[in-house]
Amino acid sequence: SEKMKNLAQIKLKSKNIQLIHPSVDLKIFKPSPVKKGILIPSVPYSLDQFEERGINLLLKYLAKSNIPATMIFRSNEAYNYVKAKKISGLTLVNRTLSDKELAKMMSKSKIVPILYSKNAPDMPLSAIEGLASGCAIICTKNMGISGVVKNNACGKVIKDERGLGRAIDEGLKSKIYGQNARNVAKRDFTEDNLK
Repeated sequence: SEKMKNLAQIKLKSKNIQLIHPSVDLKIFKPSPVKKGILIPSVPYSLDQFEERGINLLLKYLAKSNIPATMIFRSNEAYNYVKAKKISGLTLVNRTLSDKELAKMMSKSKIVPILYSKNAPDMPLSAIEGLASGCAIICTKNMGISGVVKNNACGKVIKDERGLGRAIDEGLKSKIYGQNARNVAKRDFTEDNLK
């Protein structure tokens, strides 16, 4: 991300730092004509990370809303914790998915929220896959992907938890965020851009 590049440039003043984005396969990750709901693609392994990664905030929001959502887990601990909450409209997936399985789920989703309460200057691969799938990205301002989202109008950057509900509502209504997301992925996040 630009944030990571700038941090590296401070430490390595005499070096020319080139920004290389991760790439995504646009043949696998692509939008579906019908999109709805929210996909939370990478729930942390440990409950200790739920607050920092915005999972508790998302769960609180989903418990109050009637928006269909899917969460993908990587641990039984996290899965069982969320399952016990019995949130209506929330589908839980607790298994490792192939790229094609993940892409199919992303293609049908309207929003991919990726929230960090602390600085996260990198670009999460799940955000880039979401862009390629035509999903609006909702992220916090301290993330590396936030500049891409803001500068290309492909989602919303929120300052804190108070902006989440408004950002989700706007993302669900927007027709342009998904189109812009796919265009950004085509322009900046393909293997051709690494050559």
